[in-house]
Amino acid sequence: MKQILIVEDEYMIALVLEKQIRHNGWEVLAVVDNGKEAISMVREHRPDVVLMDITLRGEMDGTEAMKEIRSFSDVPVIYLTGNAESHAIVKTKGTRPTAILIKPVASDDLLETIRKVT
Repeated sequence: MKQILIVEDEYMIALVLEKQIRHNGWEVLAVVDNGKEAISMVREHRPDVVLMDITLRGEMDGTEAMKEIRSFSDVPVIYLTGNAESHAIVKTKGTRPTAILIKPVASDDLLETIRKVT
């Protein structure tokens, strides 16, 4: 079963994502709300996909976390952001994103994007 790591700092959004993923037959490895935990989870558990919010709790945002993850992993990353402005999207360059989805993300769009990656 494919494992997905959810990195999202908004509790309600994380719950909805987790429910959608489980309902469609994938396993949620964990839900974390900061970059340091995301890095640790990818390093230790090697998920099949990372759903990464760009804005996170703590000192590191999602793109900074992915830059560090890229030093040891090629895991596919699907960025989720509530900020469609170009500077937020530009920050993802260099992290080799598989996709960037703008919140609120339609369930069908999210699930289709995950299917393409897994």
